[in-house]
Amino acid sequence: MSKTFVNDLSFSYSSYVNNQSLSDIIFIVGDQELEMYGHQIILCNLSRTFKNIFTSIPNKGIFKLTFYNIKPKIFLILLTFLYTGSITITVKNFPQLKSMAKLLKIDLLKKHCKKFNKKYQMKKEGQIIMKRIYQIKKNPNFLDLEKEKEKEKEKEKEKGKGKEYNKEKEREKKREKEYERERERKKEKEKLKQKEKTSLITKKQIKKTQNGNQVNDPIKKIFAYSSLKDSTNIGSLNRKQHQNKETVTQKRACSKPIYPPIQPLFVNKLKIGLVITDPNFQLIKSLSQNLLSHPMVQMVQVLLASERKIEPNELKKFDSLLVYSHKKKVRNPRLLGSSLLSFVTDGGGLVLFTINFMNYQKDQKLYGKLMDPQNGWLPFYPNATVLQKPSKLGSVYHRKHPILKNVKSFNGGNSSFRILAKRATKGSKIIAKWEDNNILISEKCLRNNVYQNSGRIIVLNFGLPNSNFNKNSWDANSSGDLIISNSLVYAGTF
Repeated sequence: MSKTFVNDLSFSYSSYVNNQSLSDIIFIVGDQELEMYGHQIILCNLSRTFKNIFTSIPNKGIFKLTFYNIKPKIFLILLTFLYTGSITITVKNFPQLKSMAKLLKIDLLKKHCKKFNKKYQMKKEGQIIMKRIYQIKKNPNFLDLEKEKEKEKEKEKEKGKGKEYNKEKEREKKREKEYERERERKKEKEKLKQKEKTSLITKKQIKKTQNGNQVNDPIKKIFAYSSLKDSTNIGSLNRKQHQNKETVTQKRACSKPIYPPIQPLFVNKLKIGLVITDPNFQLIKSLSQNLLSHPMVQMVQVLLASERKIEPNELKKFDSLLVYSHKKKVRNPRLLGSSLLSFVTDGGGLVLFTINFMNYQKDQKLYGKLMDPQNGWLPFYPNATVLQKPSKLGSVYHRKHPILKNVKSFNGGNSSFRILAKRATKGSKIIAKWEDNNILISEKCLRNNVYQNSGRIIVLNFGLPNSNFNKNSWDANSSGDLIISNSLVYAGTF
């Protein structure tokens, strides 16, 4: 193959960079979620990760991939390199290009980054040496002058210590005044909130549609049927609006919750996060497709807890979370447990599975106050014994529950992987059980006088993958996928 032909080929490929024509993949890049176009055949040549992703996914239309932690300009530079093989590395784009080369497994880009790093270090060292030589030639007593300057600086520091001490005292006084002002502001806000609560309770009572009786419960007013006016506006409040505006729904009792009607009144769509340690692309794809098919779900994002630490600030944008730790170790499990606890106390919904309570998988287990059954955060007391006998859906205690909406059957498969769980904690509710009287689906409402904005914790006592991924797992033809999606939507709309 001649050099002219290769040059012409790379030049022709450059016209297809971020070009919509003949593209079969869309990249969603950056915080602004810009769309960029690519071609799978060209991207597979240099990137091993792209090759693994595209071979595992069947060819059905256009596929989407998201990259939130990279700027669009740098991603465009990376695309041009994958198409043409040419790149210009600078000091600004070097760190992000290096991290993307590791993530996408681009060996040729790694070599370019190493060469740039060596050249940059050599330039820095050479510049410092040349400056020293020039100063010594100009002034032979340059080194002695530097020592004298250092001594003078030490004396000035000793003199300035007294001045700095006085400045620090003044700063402390200013801080104390600011703290006092903030406390006064908080007290005023609390007084206003109490006035709003009393005004909501003293409003006129809404009449029932069927019977002519009055409804005294403020929660029934919110979830009234379509004959009531402005019911959609009341029901459209999601978790983030609950934190800013305290409504009547904060007085909901954990023991007797009232469910919404069959046609949901919530208008705002949900953002769901998947906290997973198993990087199985096919499992993640099937799970995300199942969730995105639900009309209430807007976005699904995967957070690999095996590769990086997950902090509480990252979870604030989600309405509900699914946690499943399997096959790989959790990076800092105590931090993950504390961040999940803060997420729930702030009003988020959490869905856990059987694998999160296993004692023999210490590296994959969660730790902290959340997983301690004595604190009362979980809906039941977990046991270490594992049951692997075939079983099905047994007794159902709440048939009109939103989690069991359109659920016809559930078959656990050959193993029916589950934990021995028969005791429920205070304030929790058992929705359904296995045939052997073990808990299958349970929930815990954490909203009380102390935690007024907290959400729900739902525990599903079975595994996440179905029989398509594991022969001994629950039957894919049963309603297991529907139970998972319904529980995430129910947890996020509290």
